[in-house]
Amino acid sequence: MAITAAALPLVISVADDGQTALSQFLDRLADIPTPSGPTPRQLLPIVEVRRDADDDDR
Repeated sequence: MAITAAALPLVISVADDGQTALSQFLDRLADIPTPSGPTPRQLLPIVEVRRDADDDDR
């Protein structure tokens, strides 16, 4: 499927919305207790992973 230049902003917007929704879902999920009691946030520290600009050429 070819994406035209006119459709590209819409595709980017949808991808960004999906990433935002996933991030919000995972953030809420981190506060729901596991069957043993503690939440995932209490079990493991949540670390934000960032890619360096240097990683783009790998």
